[in-house]
Amino acid sequence: MTVRLNEILPYPKAVNWDGRGGTNAQDEWIELHNPTRRAVELSGWSVTVQTSGKPVAQKYRLTRRTIIPAGGFIVLYQRDTRLLLDDLTATVRLLDAEGEVVDWVVYEELGPDESTSRGEDGKWYAGWTPTPGKENTAPLPALKRGIRVSPTPRVRTRP
Repeated sequence: MTVRLNEILPYPKAVNWDGRGGTNAQDEWIELHNPTRRAVELSGWSVTVQTSGKPVAQKYRLTRRTIIPAGGFIVLYQRDTRLLLDDLTATVRLLDAEGEVVDWVVYEELGPDESTSRGEDGKWYAGWTPTPGKENTAPLPALKRGIRVSPTPRVRTRP
């Protein structure tokens, strides 16, 4: 397995997630995780966000020499990426340097300051307590409603 999408927070409200200024839409974030035992360079990789009502996906290309360490995380804040996450639903895709879709998820409406998180089982779950830059943890006593997860399609996209 390679780098993957790991957690998404589309509706910040009461928490200043990026630690810069007040709480606002710029605190939205998308987290990437490298579950491998080797660092991975992400130069040329992209994250796209497709929201309802917008015919063209927004795209953020990771900068040159972006490296995610073995077992590490990168949190991409809206302030830096300019990717606007819809509060209701969107499709988020991670593309490698060749434009191949590596991972993707469709998230649906969450409450304020709740994330869509990938569990240890590889499935996505809504409403977990956000853990930017850290391992995701399931709420106790039981997992909340699941989010549909889609297998990585074998589709060639063009930047």
